[in-house]
Amino acid sequence: MLVDVATRISDVLPLENLYYSAHIDPDGRFLYLANPKVGSTTILTVLYSLVLNDPSCMQWDTEEVHDGERSPLLSLTDFSKADRNHLLTSPDVFRFAFVRHPFSRLFSAYNNKIRQNERQKAGILRTLQYPVDNLAVEISF
Repeated sequence: MLVDVATRISDVLPLENLYYSAHIDPDGRFLYLANPKVGSTTILTVLYSLVLNDPSCMQWDTEEVHDGERSPLLSLTDFSKADRNHLLTSPDVFRFAFVRHPFSRLFSAYNNKIRQNERQKAGILRTLQYPVDNLAVEISF
């Protein structure tokens, strides 16, 4: 019986996140696991350019880059259980991800999602039971 490695990974990472974050070369040469706030848009843009052999991809805006329908890369959902296992375990597949120091990532997310994003800041203020009529209020932890 073939155990689905992706299902075992789901013990620590929801499958939806794994399927959304995994970007796979159509030829199965690499699997890139994207992390938010770690330059993933730039990395995907470069990978698209290489896979398509088309430097014009470097001009795509952020929404185009993250549009799964437009991506030349595949998702784990595009593969059978046996092929997913191969992609996740075979030494023939180059798997990589980029990470940031947790404190700089936290600071960047705070700036991007709380200080500069009024919609998300309003939601956080509601959760903290602060009034949302004054978005200039500072949030600190």
